[in-house]
Amino acid sequence: MKNILIIPAIILPLCVRAEIPSKFNGLSGATLRAAISAEYQPAVTVEKIVDMRGGTDVGRYYDIFSGTVADVSELRASDIVPSEWFYSVYPSDCYNTLLMSEEAYDTRRDLPLGVVESVTYDNGIWRAGTTSVSGIPVGFYRPPAEFRGDMARVFFYYVTIYSPEALNPRGYMMLDATAYPALTPYAREVLMEYHKADPVSDDEIARMKVIAAAQGNINPFVEYPELADYLWGEKAGETVVIPGQPVPLRGEYLLTDERIDLVSDYVPSDAEWTVDGRRVTEAYLVPSKLGVGNHQLRYSSRSGAAGMLTIKISEK
Repeated sequence: MKNILIIPAIILPLCVRAEIPSKFNGLSGATLRAAISAEYQPAVTVEKIVDMRGGTDVGRYYDIFSGTVADVSELRASDIVPSEWFYSVYPSDCYNTLLMSEEAYDTRRDLPLGVVESVTYDNGIWRAGTTSVSGIPVGFYRPPAEFRGDMARVFFYYVTIYSPEALNPRGYMMLDATAYPALTPYAREVLMEYHKADPVSDDEIARMKVIAAAQGNINPFVEYPELADYLWGEKAGETVVIPGQPVPLRGEYLLTDERIDLVSDYVPSDAEWTVDGRRVTEAYLVPSKLGVGNHQLRYSSRSGAAGMLTIKISEK
């Protein structure tokens, strides 16, 4: 049995949603996923299990699959993203680990989570069974309602931090063996539904704080829930735009974009710009004024730095 780290019952004020950090401003898709991964890697590997809600006695643990507090000796360690889905070495991470009853462990196994049409097990809190996928019955389990968002955010965390690519066929319902998007269309739909329907709670924040103290990293999808939408939700593919922060230059824009900020990590802040040979007097350009097509930007600075890039503006 692994060491057990129990979160005591904690009463917190209502959680306040944090703003996405400015370091992610102007990023999207695979670039955004890579930046999040680099920022929130665990500092150490911790061989501990953290309760998803909290117990009040040493050796007692809240079993989310039975809705009761049980002795730790009566429960088994399991993974939210199952280790059985991978050929490669499977990293130990407190965010991905929970305890459950022997019955839940044997019934849930390494099934993907989702909708269950033909029920083979149901205790009123969670269920397991099969659903027809392309005419073939596939095993699924449906988590307890109050933990669906929590478990979705663990999936988001795991595929972002670890980029699991060495999959065996059992994982293909949820994961696509790429660094990004990492999740299959089915998984994106189900997990985003869970994420929206069951928002971050005070208990989830309390658990994150205990894990962060132990292994040195937060779950960014608990701290900044909107990030999931930029990676897998309705904003997937869109650039993160933080109000009041200029967005670094990129290669392509839409005619409907509000502005093109003339800033970049690779260009001096005192640079002077021209667009298509005309001097620019503002700190930004307006796509609708430039029009559809390619436009040449040139810059020079007092330090002697100079350069050129081409941007493309499309209707859609």
